[in-house]
Amino acid sequence: LWDDLKRGYMDLDEDEFPTGALGAGTFWGLLANLPNALQRTHLVGHLGNLRTFGRETPVPTMAPDKGYDPAGAAFRGDVLPMMTYVAALGAQRAG
Repeated sequence: LWDDLKRGYMDLDEDEFPTGALGAGTFWGLLANLPNALQRTHLVGHLGNLRTFGRETPVPTMAPDKGYDPAGAAFRGDVLPMMTYVAALGAQRAG
Protein backbone atom coordinates (compact mmCIF):
# COMPACT_ATOMS: atom_id res chain seq x y z
CA LEU A 1 0.00 0.00 0.00
CA TRP A 2 1.19 3.51 -0.80
CA ASP A 3 1.94 5.61 2.29
CA ASP A 4 1.75 9.39 1.74
CA LEU A 5 3.83 10.17 4.85
CA LYS A 6 6.69 7.78 4.06
CA ARG A 7 6.27 8.37 0.33
CA GLY A 8 6.66 4.73 -0.54
CA TYR A 9 4.95 1.36 -0.58
CA MET A 10 4.53 -0.37 2.78
CA ASP A 11 4.45 -4.06 3.51
CA LEU A 12 1.53 -5.43 5.48
CA ASP A 13 1.97 -7.34 8.73
CA GLU A 14 0.30 -10.66 9.54
CA ASP A 15 -2.90 -8.79 10.47
CA GLU A 16 -2.83 -6.93 7.12
CA PHE A 17 -1.91 -3.56 8.62
CA PRO A 18 0.92 -1.44 7.16
CA THR A 19 4.19 -2.13 8.96
CA GLY A 20 5.31 1.51 8.94
CA ALA A 21 8.78 0.42 7.83
CA LEU A 22 10.09 1.63 4.48
CA GLY A 23 11.83 -1.31 2.84
CA ALA A 24 13.67 -1.65 -0.45
CA GLY A 25 10.69 -3.59 -1.79
CA THR A 26 9.10 -0.18 -2.34
CA PHE A 27 11.12 0.05 -5.57
CA TRP A 28 9.35 -2.96 -7.12
CA GLY A 29 6.45 -0.60 -7.76
CA LEU A 30 8.61 1.28 -10.26
CA LEU A 31 9.19 -1.88 -12.28
CA ALA A 32 5.48 -2.64 -12.28
CA ASN A 33 4.69 0.93 -13.37
CA LEU A 34 2.34 1.34 -10.38
CA PRO A 35 3.12 4.85 -9.12
CA ASN A 36 1.77 8.02 -10.63
CA ALA A 37 4.23 10.76 -11.68
CA LEU A 38 4.45 12.37 -8.22
CA GLN A 39 4.89 9.01 -6.51
CA ARG A 40 7.65 8.09 -8.99
CA THR A 41 9.44 11.33 -8.15
CA HIS A 42 9.23 10.51 -4.44
CA LEU A 43 10.48 6.96 -4.93
CA VAL A 44 13.46 7.97 -7.05
CA GLY A 45 14.17 10.76 -4.56
CA HIS A 46 14.66 8.18 -1.80
CA LEU A 47 17.78 6.91 -3.59
CA GLY A 48 19.58 10.20 -2.92
CA ASN A 49 18.06 10.88 0.49
CA LEU A 50 20.51 10.14 3.33
CA ARG A 51 17.59 9.68 5.72
CA THR A 52 16.17 6.78 3.70
CA PHE A 53 18.13 4.89 1.01
CA GLY A 54 20.92 7.25 -0.06
CA ARG A 55 23.92 5.50 1.48
CA GLU A 56 27.61 5.15 0.77
CA THR A 57 26.76 1.63 -0.40
CA PRO A 58 23.26 1.73 -1.88
CA VAL A 59 20.58 0.36 -1.48
CA PRO A 60 19.98 -0.96 2.05
CA THR A 61 17.07 -3.33 2.40
CA MET A 62 15.44 -0.99 4.91
CA ALA A 63 15.44 2.74 5.57
CA PRO A 64 17.00 3.60 8.95
CA ASP A 65 13.80 3.84 10.91
CA LYS A 66 11.46 1.22 12.35
CA GLY A 67 13.17 -2.18 12.62
CA TYR A 68 16.50 -1.08 11.08
CA ASP A 69 19.64 -2.85 12.31
CA PRO A 70 22.91 -0.99 11.56
CA ALA A 71 24.72 -4.34 11.53
CA GLY A 72 22.49 -5.52 8.71
CA ALA A 73 20.65 -8.67 9.74
CA ALA A 74 19.47 -9.52 6.20
CA PHE A 75 16.27 -7.61 5.44
CA ARG A 76 16.83 -5.17 8.32
CA GLY A 77 19.51 -3.11 6.61
CA ASP A 78 21.95 -5.28 4.65
CA VAL A 79 22.72 -4.35 1.05
CA LEU A 80 21.54 -7.15 -1.22
CA PRO A 81 22.54 -6.99 -4.90
CA MET A 82 19.10 -8.07 -6.12
CA MET A 83 17.40 -5.20 -4.30
CA THR A 84 19.98 -2.68 -5.52
CA TYR A 85 19.39 -3.92 -9.07
CA VAL A 86 15.61 -3.54 -8.74
CA ALA A 87 15.98 0.00 -7.37
CA ALA A 88 18.44 1.03 -10.09
CA LEU A 89 16.40 -0.48 -12.92
CA GLY A 90 13.20 1.02 -11.56
CA ALA A 91 14.82 4.47 -11.30
CA GLN A 92 16.17 4.15 -14.84
CA ARG A 93 12.75 3.25 -16.21
CA ALA A 94 11.15 6.08 -14.24
CA GLY A 95 13.44 8.52 -16.01
